Amino acid sequence: MFDMVTIDGEHNDPYPQKDFENAHPHLRVGGILVFDDSGRKNIQAVTATFHNYKELFTLFDGRDATTVYEKLR
Repeated sequence: MFDMVTIDGEHNDPYPQKDFENAHPHLRVGGILVFDDSGRKNIQAVTATFHNYKELFTLFDGRDATTVYEKLR
């Protein structure tokens, strides 16, 4: 299990969503998930789907082009 995962890869669909889907099951509870370039349209589309994961993640910090989430369970 990982303490922190940074998603900073290909920005075109479907890669940001796939990066998230592949990474988050390996993140420990209390772990940090970082989306770099979160101001980009394709990354925003992934983070906008977080209402589907609201029981799993909470927004920890969001500044400029980076958004940080904490895994709750």
